[in-house]
Amino acid sequence: MRCDVRNMIRQACNCIPPKRDTGAYRFMLGQLSDHLKELGERHTAGDTKAIEEFLDLYCLRPITKE
Repeated sequence: MRCDVRNMIRQACNCIPPKRDTGAYRFMLGQLSDHLKELGERHTAGDTKAIEEFLDLYCLRPITKE
């Protein structure tokens, strides 16, 4: 089953009342949506660094010492 993750994020943003968003969750969810769109576009264009940058930005892989 396919799912539109950007739409799911948008709906989640709408569930957070702006006055109760003390951690800027609405903003960061919007950023995540934008970054996922960019990731898809760059990956489709053949940019192999896009996935690495996304994983590092969102701390989704261990930091390695070089």
